[in-house]
Amino acid sequence: MKKKDKIILVSNIGSASRKYSVYSLVEKEGPKELFCIQFDQKEFYPSVRLEDAMIEFFEIAKNRYFLNIEDIDIVAERVVAVGEFFLENKIINEKYLEELDKAKKYDVLHTESLIHELRQLFSIKENSITKGVNCKFKIVGISDSAYHHSIPEETYTYAIKDFKPEHNFRKYGYHGISMSGVADELSKKYKKIIAIHLGGGGSVTAIKDGKSIFNSFGMTPVSGLINLTRVGDVDPFVILHIYKKNKKYFSLLDGGDTAFDLTKEEIYEKSGLFALTGEKDMRDVLDNLKVKNQKQKEKSEFALQVYINKINEYVGVAYAHLGGTDALVLTGSIFEKSQIFRKMFLPKVSWLNLQKRKIVIMKTEEEKEIVRLVIEGKFI
Repeated sequence: MKKKDKIILVSNIGSASRKYSVYSLVEKEGPKELFCIQFDQKEFYPSVRLEDAMIEFFEIAKNRYFLNIEDIDIVAERVVAVGEFFLENKIINEKYLEELDKAKKYDVLHTESLIHELRQLFSIKENSITKGVNCKFKIVGISDSAYHHSIPEETYTYAIKDFKPEHNFRKYGYHGISMSGVADELSKKYKKIIAIHLGGGGSVTAIKDGKSIFNSFGMTPVSGLINLTRVGDVDPFVILHIYKKNKKYFSLLDGGDTAFDLTKEEIYEKSGLFALTGEKDMRDVLDNLKVKNQKQKEKSEFALQVYINKINEYVGVAYAHLGGTDALVLTGSIFEKSQIFRKMFLPKVSWLNLQKRKIVIMKTEEEKEIVRLVIEGKFI
């Protein structure tokens, strides 16, 4: 790292992990990754609470990599939040935090974690300046929905009577940073791409001429595919039933707010593959395919078939939006790391009749794409 290099810290808050990547923007050479520190509850620093990951990162960065807070020029945050406001990449300020605070009712899993980290960052910056440290970094929000702003109105509209822009009742789409990277790398080669991203959450995107025209997520990341703990698409009456069940026990106490919160928790954190297997980590679901306990093995096999069926359905939807496809792109940690899952999944989409070379397994590099978008947006 040279004194004249611009330093970008990328924060990627996932549903079950935190990843911090540091890049230097070298003059005439472009961005170069210096180091990366990851936190999760299983493999990387499992003793660190995720809400304390940012603080821990700065300690490790200083002691192990000699990076001080005054060296950082930009902190770029991956933003997963519901609303028209977040269909653009923007500088994060108090107004931005106010909008996040309004949006958190829809997606506590991502948005509250982000708000907590941003408050930490503002506090760190303020305390550093008070102590005379030249803390100069700007904070930029790189939206996970911005890439999907090209989805047509007839595709993102919900047929709801009580529709007003301030309600945010429409499809937004997520995993846009990952999909932006796919488009940037492959859209010159392939005109029509179906891209599947599977990690803690999962989605299917239709990309035409480099632009998103469909994404399986809806207004929030709880919809679409079955996810590790999120319910995905279900009949609305299922949700009404869960709410009614919770309201029965709590409405007398607080007028129903607890019933709403418990329903939200159930569909966000207690559904999906977790509801079918009792596991919150795909590594554990896949490991259970090898256990001697036949009941546990069959439970995982069945859950994965349900999961794969739903993905295949959405591949069909993406295919219909595109009117065919030139390539299938598989990205996200599940596709990248699990040969077992790929062997289970690929026969299911054989109906696409794609040649092997048109099935691309692509490593997700969201942090690198975030840096590209920071530079493209002239935030630095």
